Amino acid sequence: MSLDFSIFLNDFFPNGKPITNRSGIESRAVDDFFRGKMRFEITIKELREDYECDESACLTFMEPEAFSFFLPLFMKIAICDYDEADNIPDSIVYKLHRMATGGANDWLSEILKTYSKDQRSTIIDFLDEMSRIEWKYHNPDLASEAARLLREKF
Repeated sequence: MSLDFSIFLNDFFPNGKPITNRSGIESRAVDDFFRGKMRFEITIKELREDYECDESACLTFMEPEAFSFFLPLFMKIAICDYDEADNIPDSIVYKLHRMATGGANDWLSEILKTYSKDQRSTIIDFLDEMSRIEWKYHNPDLASEAARLLREKF
């Protein structure tokens, strides 16, 4: 399956807005790494070579607006660079499942506020694809469950 990520503009995260709360080493590393970069400018190679911490945890440290903004980048990496993405696909599924089950309402609110219905459908399509290529072999299939729950919320 090929997802159309061009539906998300390749723009900059708003200048002056917090990417993280900069409360610790890893949150500062996330903020420093992502600041001033366009959404799809970052590659899996750059994350591996230039980001100093665990690339699969980046979204965890982001403020809701930054999480929403950079989520399409991580979904694109998970789909387009699946074999090199290591834990990134699973990390996104866990985060979206947490959001779908009420554990991250601030992330959900930001996505609902920021993205169009078509863009939100791409998030669900991403989860369907993760279920198809990996999570259907897990019990429970968190990707499928998150997709089902988010269909109701989106």
